[in-house]
Amino acid sequence: MDDQTAFVLALQLIALCTVVSALILYLMCKIPRNYFSAFSEDGALTYQNIGGGKAVLITSMDNYLGMHLAYHLSTRGFRVFAGVKPSGFEAEHQQDSSQSQSIARKIVEAKWKHFETFCKKEENESLGNLVTLPLDVCREDLLHEAVGLIRRHLPAGEDGLWAVINTAGLPCRNRLDGQDAAYWDAVLKLNVTGTLKVSKTFMPLLRNKKGRLINLGAKMSDNQEESQTPVAHTASRYAVEGASAALRNEMKHLGINVITLHPEGLPITKLFSAPSKSQVTENDRYADCEISVLPAAALEVVEEVLLTDAPKASYSLTKRMRYFRLKEKMINFTNSIQIV
Repeated sequence: MDDQTAFVLALQLIALCTVVSALILYLMCKIPRNYFSAFSEDGALTYQNIGGGKAVLITSMDNYLGMHLAYHLSTRGFRVFAGVKPSGFEAEHQQDSSQSQSIARKIVEAKWKHFETFCKKEENESLGNLVTLPLDVCREDLLHEAVGLIRRHLPAGEDGLWAVINTAGLPCRNRLDGQDAAYWDAVLKLNVTGTLKVSKTFMPLLRNKKGRLINLGAKMSDNQEESQTPVAHTASRYAVEGASAALRNEMKHLGINVITLHPEGLPITKLFSAPSKSQVTENDRYADCEISVLPAAALEVVEEVLLTDAPKASYSLTKRMRYFRLKEKMINFTNSIQIV
């Protein structure tokens, strides 16, 4: 290669790198910094329709995990159905302590109404939707009633759910020696039996859309501090993982994807705790309550799970270190092998 040819090739390479760099810079500028926040840089509420009206069921909005996901996804253009235990409806006008059970519903509905009123959106662009309905994953009567309610709220001509996210769970309490058998039974019933009941009940709606069933599994971390969650909760979450693996195999022929989320580094106790009246600001400003428990990375994972064409079997809800990525790949590879 003579000097002139080398010089020309060098110029072409520089020009190509310049074009690629300019394209990357352009794309970075087009992606808003506040992609996972409902606020723009000037403090105004913004609306980003990435969900396209896809119907998603959050099985429990009684805890912070369900509250955060229900509100976030509704502000991203999803049609969200959020389950609230019946007491959250019955206690609406009661003045006793049971009223606290409807706090979560009041907070999210107030925040959503505030968002609807003040958000910025394109002209003629329709907002997502948030519908609360009475639901208890352990009660088959309410589960079947929820199917009917969801069908009535779907647009004409539609009869299916794009995703079911199982957020039901009890707050973690103490260590083994500080727990009683009744608590163990309640945790296993809610997390394991509840998962199976939800899967069976909403299978027809998921099948119609070739949707995805999303469950919360155990932490994959082997770090002692990271993995110190109460025994009953941990046992139930590993059981959910096993159930999810079996369901994945069973539902494959129906076109339903079953996905397990791993809450690495997330505050498990906070995720499944319910808000109290004391957390509501003065003058009953429910819309001002802070409900965020998931970092931007976790919300990004949830959106990927909902929107990717071919979701994996397992995801970590936080930025993965190399070890966790390898472990996650091993889990996904194992789950991809058909059990004969």
